[in-house]
Amino acid sequence: MGWLVLYGAVWLGVLLIGERLATAAVRAADRVPFAADCPPVSVVKPVRGADEFSAANFRSWQEQDYPAPVQVVFSLQDPHDAALPILRALQATHACDVIVHPIRPGYGGKTSNLFYGIAHAKHELLVLSDADMHAPPETLRRIAGALAAGSDAVGCLVGHTAARNLWARIYAQTWNGVIVGIWGGSMVRGRPLGLPGGTVALTRATLARCGGIEAVADRLAEDVALGQALLGRGLRLGMGPPLTSPVGRLAFRDLLHKLKRGALAARLGPPPGIWPYSLAALLHVSYLLLLPLALLLGDARPALAFALLYVAEGLAEARLARLAGGRARFAWHAPLSHLLNLSLLAVSVFDRSVEWGGVRYRVGRGGRIERSEEQ
Repeated sequence: MGWLVLYGAVWLGVLLIGERLATAAVRAADRVPFAADCPPVSVVKPVRGADEFSAANFRSWQEQDYPAPVQVVFSLQDPHDAALPILRALQATHACDVIVHPIRPGYGGKTSNLFYGIAHAKHELLVLSDADMHAPPETLRRIAGALAAGSDAVGCLVGHTAARNLWARIYAQTWNGVIVGIWGGSMVRGRPLGLPGGTVALTRATLARCGGIEAVADRLAEDVALGQALLGRGLRLGMGPPLTSPVGRLAFRDLLHKLKRGALAARLGPPPGIWPYSLAALLHVSYLLLLPLALLLGDARPALAFALLYVAEGLAEARLARLAGGRARFAWHAPLSHLLNLSLLAVSVFDRSVEWGGVRYRVGRGGRIERSEEQ
């Protein structure tokens, strides 16, 4: 069983490399400098729905320690959106703009909200930030610092935290691996894969150089497409400061839609340079085969190896959760997370539809939205 020892050593080596890259990414985000000169900034927040964290998340962008003018634009698509009462209440104490427009033809829900939000924004510097992002008070000063240091566009390192049930923990584990591990790892290696869509900052002029938000209007993963467009024009992508996205509780049905969206984006529109991470992910998941192998061979050693690697992964995922700004907790659910993600990746081959924000999309080649309809 020498092959089993070799396999385990390679598996653990890849795990340790991933841990090292994730740690380096968090340290790099923590070292993002503060700007000496702060330009006026417009923060555009595409909003669809609300949860228990929405008020605090929204308010965190309105209470920035920033010495220049800050315009916060909340852009919605539904006049009956559950977030509107929260936003109207915040307007009584915090200056912000709230706009509502139906989804623009040919656009996804988020890109439509971004289109109208950017059109409403007053300043040259734009921060495009999802509704579920929570920003520390120094966030805008550090984003401006990252841009002043030579980056043409900045993507922030977002950690998913406060997962309060099993399905939420699986979601947080998956996306912390993608954002902190894969995207963050690509940044510290100096080989950026694009931009994570949670919070992106760039100037209007930079956005215009890659065709504006219109150029990615029909993409399921508009952040990946935007990042690739910027890289294709030789522009420099930088690391922004760390943010958090509290998850709370998640229904199983919602988890499936979120994971399937990720599966479709990964299968239909992966950026160049993703293949080393894909190979590492396949190796990482392959340890699940050790259990049926033990039964097939009637040998307990593969089962013992599975147990050891399972413990190693559970501890590694706990550390990743801590790096992402959350609570370190042994990830006993890791095998279930892998099986769900692999299953939805397989399903996405035959069913290219996914629901997102109350809208069902059919996704085509290149991750383009072919058709959408309200649910």
